[in-house]
Amino acid sequence: MMTFCFNHCLNEVECEENINLILKTLLVAHSRLGVSTQYPIILPSEPNTVIIAGVSLKQIVETIPADKENINIRRLAFSILNNYPLTSFFTSDPELSNDECGNYQLLEQDAEALFWAHKMGWTVISMPVCDEVKQNQLQLKSELLDKIINNWYGDNLSFIKELEAKDEKKCQQQLSKLEFLFTGKTAHISDEFIKNFKKSPPGLQKLVLSKFEDANIARLLFPSRGDDNLVKFCEGKGNETTYELRSKAMGGMRVYFFSNNDTIIIASLHTKAQSVGTEQTSDIKNASAIIKKIKIKNNIK
Repeated sequence: MMTFCFNHCLNEVECEENINLILKTLLVAHSRLGVSTQYPIILPSEPNTVIIAGVSLKQIVETIPADKENINIRRLAFSILNNYPLTSFFTSDPELSNDECGNYQLLEQDAEALFWAHKMGWTVISMPVCDEVKQNQLQLKSELLDKIINNWYGDNLSFIKELEAKDEKKCQQQLSKLEFLFTGKTAHISDEFIKNFKKSPPGLQKLVLSKFEDANIARLLFPSRGDDNLVKFCEGKGNETTYELRSKAMGGMRVYFFSNNDTIIIASLHTKAQSVGTEQTSDIKNASAIIKKIKIKNNIK
């Protein structure tokens, strides 16, 4: 799935055009991709603190008229531009290389949020208020190593469609690689896991494969065995035996599974950043139910 991070590095630019018309045009283009939950837009912070050409994003949305002609796009703006702060969608990845520990800038403004979006495999969405952002890719500059992040500014929809097609192809390749990890064993991968895997950014997909490979090498699979670090046993009264493959990176990755000597059942994929407390307990219960259903269907002990 393609996730967009709103470009907040446009505070200092000058814009002579109608700025709410620019936003309306961009949101209409976004709506043509599909429903907003499939292509979320993540803001680095609250809309009233995101400043575009000297005006807050909240003010821009509020100046969209509520008349018959504009009411739908106004509602769309309020429904889409409410995912913030960016840090709530992932935890900082502790595994940064030395050349990544720099101060990233775009248009001479702090672009740390866009750096983390790059790490997550997200795409920037930019209001085309200046020529500098009317490009397919933007360069995040630092004193050590620059980063290139894909950018959508509305008019380059064909570029975004190409990225989307590539992401879908890579996703299928990653799923094939996951099955290949368990060569010689029987793998049952649930529809629920596949759905969430496809919705996940490429970075998270790669992390799932990497951690399953680590767990296999560490002999924490076949049968499942918790070490309270990479793999944890999920306690819960009435639950089917369920284990959690986890990582602090990419929002606190959580994959719920079960394995015996020759079979693995991969039930679901979540992130801790978006499932905490009772929600995480619910995730485990749902995964347990999926495991139980697959066990019964395939006569797995």
